[in-house]
Amino acid sequence: MNQTARVLPLTNDFSYFGPAKLTSNEKPDATAEICWLSSGIQHSAIARVAISRFTSLQIGDEVLITAQSLEEVYITGLLSKPESVTRLETLGAYAKLAENRDSTSEKILEVYTSENELLFSYNPVKQTTCVNISKGNLELRTEDGDIHLNAANRVCLDGQSLEMETKKFKLQADNATLVFARLETITDTLIENAKNVYRSVKQLTQLRSGRMRTLVDETYHFKANKVMLKAEEDYKIKAEKIHLG
Repeated sequence: MNQTARVLPLTNDFSYFGPAKLTSNEKPDATAEICWLSSGIQHSAIARVAISRFTSLQIGDEVLITAQSLEEVYITGLLSKPESVTRLETLGAYAKLAENRDSTSEKILEVYTSENELLFSYNPVKQTTCVNISKGNLELRTEDGDIHLNAANRVCLDGQSLEMETKKFKLQADNATLVFARLETITDTLIENAKNVYRSVKQLTQLRSGRMRTLVDETYHFKANKVMLKAEEDYKIKAEKIHLG
């Protein structure tokens, strides 16, 4: 005896509160396509996002939904993300929570480029933030404003070369130490003001100038093992008293 099976349409009168999976990224109108399993039947619908979050929902996210019908479905919570990864589809970059190499109990937030190169990392336990640029340049720019680097301890600059181009340069410090293998200074006018100046040179000090003038308010003391003074023309000494020997 042959029997004919009849396919009946699924009724729309049902309610559901539970988990669901996103089958599409969140759209600009705050909706997303989802699917879920209820009573052994697979359902799919377009749901409205009704939660606050820092990033858009992505394919594969597990969310909590409330449904009165297939036309009234709302996303009311975010349960989990696959492998703790958030992909930025427009850039090809992605972020993930990675285990700290020094401690498996700590998690580090890492952001990678589309070529799987580490771009940014944040360790909440040590409170350290690192921006890593393996290729390309890093530029800090402000069209109308200032750039301030403020640290409670040290500010370190490490590179092959350091170049500065500015109209004004001012350095104010309680204590400064400069160590150079070679120092070359080129300037139109050099003005130095100091309370005391001490210089120690192991080998040669050479000064070449068009004219030279030294003004001393009190005593001028000059001492050397050998002294040689040579003038191409005149050599004058003027004093109230001159002591020789």
